[in-house]
Amino acid sequence: MDNSSKRDYDLLFQDLRDESLRLRMASFDTFIEDILRGDLKAKGTISDFLSVIRVEIIPGLAYDYDPERLGALIHALKALCKLCKKAPDSGNFVPFIKTCLNLTGMPYYNVKASSIEALGKLYSINPDELDDDSANKLLRFFDSESPEIRSATASAWSDIAVTNPEKAVLAISPAYKLLQDNDSNVRAESAGFFHTLADEDCGECTVALPLLRQLKDNDPNILVRERAGAAVLAIDNSFGSLF
Repeated sequence: MDNSSKRDYDLLFQDLRDESLRLRMASFDTFIEDILRGDLKAKGTISDFLSVIRVEIIPGLAYDYDPERLGALIHALKALCKLCKKAPDSGNFVPFIKTCLNLTGMPYYNVKASSIEALGKLYSINPDELDDDSANKLLRFFDSESPEIRSATASAWSDIAVTNPEKAVLAISPAYKLLQDNDSNVRAESAGFFHTLADEDCGECTVALPLLRQLKDNDPNILVRERAGAAVLAIDNSFGSLF
């Protein structure tokens, strides 16, 4: 018998509200692990857990500028990204969109970046929620002075492109500019964005093909060369007869 089959989730919910940050996060991690493993499948329990994260856990961590709490906040956002792929009802995640949009206004680059990555996952599983106004807000982060935020933005739009390539076309121009960014992680994530567009048969991605070929052959960073090479191959597989 595995541990989750005899788990006392009522007690874990109490621990989620404990004054001790370590106990709260230990309970949080137990919920996350059980959901990701498929051991916790009860939709009501998962929905209640997500509600506690959104209404209590995240706000409680976001507006206390203690470094340990901010680290826990980033941890929670990364876990949220993983849950987006696993939890049974994508509608449960819609309220997190506003939560993460609000977090992008915080003064900490790492929190902003984690929030932007989460938004990419949230919009990917709820593509109808990405209206023009929301898309424009997300596009602005391509111009951030922080390479961490620029990289996260390219990653977010890559996630969006999987389920909403028509909307992701809006990001082609700024993502193309980032293929020439000074930061190698930014260039790699931007190449990944064009790879995703190619996989989704979005013909507009071919505009980046000449530059992607240059990066594949000449970029000093091996990850950029690999990502660019994969993007070139994906474009060739989807549109090779045109080039």
